Amino acid sequence: MKHDIYRIEGLCVEFQRWGETVAAITDLNLTVHEGDWVMLIGHNGSGKSTLLRVFAGQIPPTRGTVCFKGRALDGIDCVQTACPTAFLVEQNPLASASAKLTLLENLQVADEDSTKLTRGERTKKYEEMLASVGLARQMNQLARYLSGGERQLLSLLIAQLRPSPVLLLDEPLAALDPTKEQLCMELIAGLNRAGRTVIHVTHDHELAFSIGSRVIELERGYLKSDASIPKCSNDNGEEVSL
Repeated sequence: MKHDIYRIEGLCVEFQRWGETVAAITDLNLTVHEGDWVMLIGHNGSGKSTLLRVFAGQIPPTRGTVCFKGRALDGIDCVQTACPTAFLVEQNPLASASAKLTLLENLQVADEDSTKLTRGERTKKYEEMLASVGLARQMNQLARYLSGGERQLLSLLIAQLRPSPVLLLDEPLAALDPTKEQLCMELIAGLNRAGRTVIHVTHDHELAFSIGSRVIELERGYLKSDASIPKCSNDNGEEVSL
């Protein structure tokens, strides 16, 4: 039986814009279970990115409650992408990394186990991680010089090293070439198989229903639909949508 990781009750999020109150999310009730791969879909302005930042602890509720494993999220120390409960990969992937550090240094900073390793062990570990996504040759290059797709791959490698049980993704595949997109998807799927709960914003409805275990659609801040996607195993033992 899956346990709840997030429980949202009566969530309303409002902003002040040009002197008027604008409702981004209205009266939302939602539960996310541990190990889910939730796809958030909806048109621009539907509230997807706002909800993602509520999960990250970056935007407080105007009204209602947001609980993480039974604790009010506003009572947990959340600081941008270093939130201990969730790791956020934004559309600007360098928000999850330091542009002034090399790829190797970014991974070392993210890795809580780095102090337990010798310098040689650390280099070998991070080189193998970077090699798995074709970035080994750039390991001593500053992150600022990476392409957009390479930056997303680095962000997801950093996510692998963080202890956060939840991975939040805001359009992580936007503008990536097919090769980088496939590598990103493999990294995300691996994190989910390892037990990480994934909440993934996308505009791609076909993608959402093909990979997610659950698809939630928002419309103008309201919950429009919430569907579980049944899975079966293919000949390689991989889960695929029915």
